[in-house]
Amino acid sequence: MMTKRVLFLLLIVLALPSVAGAQSGPTQADLLACVPKAGELPRFRGARPESLVLRDVDLLSQPTFTSDTRAMKLVTIPKGARVVVFDIDNVIKDRNSKWFRVLWACDSFAFAGWVPVSAVRLPPIRVNEKVAPPGCAIPLAIIDSIDGVWESTYRGKISAVIDLFRNPTGTFYPSAFLYMTRNGRELRDRDREFKTSGPFLLNGVVIQTEVQRGTEIGFTIVGGNREPVRLFATIYAVPQGCEWNE
Repeated sequence: MMTKRVLFLLLIVLALPSVAGAQSGPTQADLLACVPKAGELPRFRGARPESLVLRDVDLLSQPTFTSDTRAMKLVTIPKGARVVVFDIDNVIKDRNSKWFRVLWACDSFAFAGWVPVSAVRLPPIRVNEKVAPPGCAIPLAIIDSIDGVWESTYRGKISAVIDLFRNPTGTFYPSAFLYMTRNGRELRDRDREFKTSGPFLLNGVVIQTEVQRGTEIGFTIVGGNREPVRLFATIYAVPQGCEWNE
């Protein structure tokens, strides 16, 4: 059993690796069990619409706008699953060729990433645009829980794209701050405030910092209440010359 819920991607791997088969990741049976049955109520009680996945589709760390984009395959979402669509990329002009940023959440796991618009039943005209991770950013790892920690294999600038959410309760979540931590210490200039009555606390926020090899990166919440929350974050290397702002 892993003591730190961390999934790694070795940069020397040329193919797009799936994290679904990793020790702490869901099995194929888990993935298929997350496809809702007919008449099943929406997971988030309609707080945001859940859209049908039209075919088996790879959920990627970022859109593949160029052939040299080194995207990470996070998981293959099965046909018939339902996802929450948060955003659409701001790069491709033809909306039917664009990419959606989605959350696929189940009882025991969740993934957030990018899929082609054509894989989801949702008119793209209804979705707001968002800056996607650039192709020059290199995905390194995911952290899939609020207490997860990533030990850096990289030296330089990193970006983390974070989704924070909870089960729908209808109760108000009081003002709180999500901090990135480095070697267990909160980075006070790397916080994001949130407060809401809904299940989605933070959607696709970007936090950046510098790391050395062996640096431990994690997250913590200050304030709010003790209600359980769920987190999914993808960590990217941002090499020199790669432009990506918070």
